[in-house]
Amino acid sequence: MHPSTGIASASPRTAVFTGAASGIGLAVAQHLTAQGHRVALLDRRAEAAESAAAPLRETGAEATAYACDVSDRGAVAAAIQAAREAYGPITVSVTSAGVETFASVTDITPDAWDR
Repeated sequence: MHPSTGIASASPRTAVFTGAASGIGLAVAQHLTAQGHRVALLDRRAEAAESAAAPLRETGAEATAYACDVSDRGAVAAAIQAAREAYGPITVSVTSAGVETFASVTDITPDAWDR
C-alpha cells in the first residue's frame, strides 16, 4: 500500500521514464508513484532528474534518478540495467524525451533520427 494514497497493489510495478525531469514524463511519474509504482527517472541532466525524484521520495515513493542521454544507446542500456538491479523487472516504459529536428521527414539523416 502506498503511504500517501492508501492504494493497495498486489505487487509494485516498476516504471522507467526518459525525459523524466519535466513535462509529460514527470507528470506521468508523479501519477504512477501516487498509485504505488516504483520509478526510474532518466534524463540527460543529472541534477534535474534528481530534483524530480527527490519530492517523489518525500511522499514515500521509491524513485531513483539516472543521468542518461537517450541518443547514447550504451547509456540507455546501462541506466535500464541499473534500474533493473534496483527494482527488479521493468513493467512500464514511458518514452517522453524530446529532441527537435527541423527538417522534412524525408530529409532527416539516420544520425539525426538516432539522436
